[in-house]
Amino acid sequence: MKRASDEIFRREATIGQKYAELVAARLRCHGINAEATELTFAASEEEIADYEDEQDVVLDSGHCVEVKSRNLDFDADPKSFPYTNAFVDTVGGWKKKVNKPVAVIFVSRTTDQMLAVMGHTDDKWGSVKKFDRIRKHYDNFHTVQRRSLLSFDDAVKQIKEITSG
Repeated sequence: MKRASDEIFRREATIGQKYAELVAARLRCHGINAEATELTFAASEEEIADYEDEQDVVLDSGHCVEVKSRNLDFDADPKSFPYTNAFVDTVGGWKKKVNKPVAVIFVSRTTDQMLAVMGHTDDKWGSVKKFDRIRKHYDNFHTVQRRSLLSFDDAVKQIKEITSG
């Protein structure tokens, strides 16, 4: 079932691609071989299922990183995140991921600063049913408390530990 217009989906995916490329470049600057995946769209309703496990940034270790760009103003300090909770992903979307992201990187669309939560902490995430104002429907979202967010530099250290083994 389609929940958002193709126009909204394409616009958001195109914006998201810019930030996936930014995250990949920043990871490379920190010594992690990373590439943003190519932006493609399903040609038909039948092909949509092929995109359920799509990865934003792939690492040469075989791991991946999810990127969530937000119209929020924050800096490199997790305490600067403007809300007590951050939306990580839809519950259904996270569940469908075969290759769970090693990290979810939040990027401020206003400052280009980055914060993160590690994927292996998903058993500590909360969930809430909220209205998605962009896609115009209700969904269940995983949330993480601001105090669980990491600076980008701290996330890089953990990503290196996880991917080197």
